[in-house]
Formats: sequence, C-alpha cells, structure tokens
Amino acid sequence: MKSLMGDILNNNSKPNNKNENEEFSAPRIMVIGAGGAGCNTVNRISNMGVAGAQLVAVNTDKQHLSIINDELTKILIGKSVTRGLGAGGYPEIGRKSAEVSRKA
Repeated sequence: MKSLMGDILNNNSKPNNKNENEEFSAPRIMVIGAGGAGCNTVNRISNMGVAGAQLVAVNTDKQHLSIINDELTKILIGKSVTRGLGAGGYPEIGRKSAEVSRKA
C-alpha cells in the first residue's frame, strides 16, 4: 500500500506492485424495482442505456411485467395470491405475495 501511495504522491500513473490493486475489484450493482413505480423506474434506467448494473423488476402484476424491457430480469411474485392481477395498491397484499414467493 505504501508503494501505491508513493506512486500517487509522485504522480506516477502506474503502480509498482500489481498485487496491491488485486484487492480491489469492480463493484457489483443491482437495482431492484418493486411494484409498478419501481418497475417503471428500472425500465427507464434500462432505456436510458445505463450500463454496469443488473436491473430487476419485481411485481405482482403479470401484465405490467410484460411491458417491461426484456433485457431486465423479471420476477412475478404472489401468483397464488393475486393470480397475476396485481396487488391493487394494497401493501398488505404485496407483503403477503412476497412472503408466499419467498417460501417457494
């Protein structure tokens, strides 16, 4: 680490010890959109061309997931609770859907 700091302070662009940089890896970013608004947000992020993050859309509404960009990971939750028709804006139905899907 001292040689890396020395390189920075001496304005060297290449560190002397390659192994010191191996302890740092590229960040892994996952953006999860839940519900209608969350799914719309990750869809918009995808359409903007933002790269470097895995985008996931989670919803109880099967029809809404069908309009989301196919490049995203889509997860339908609570199929047995909502029959894929959505939670209707009721948080308790969304919570129950998530709990049922977590057990599966």
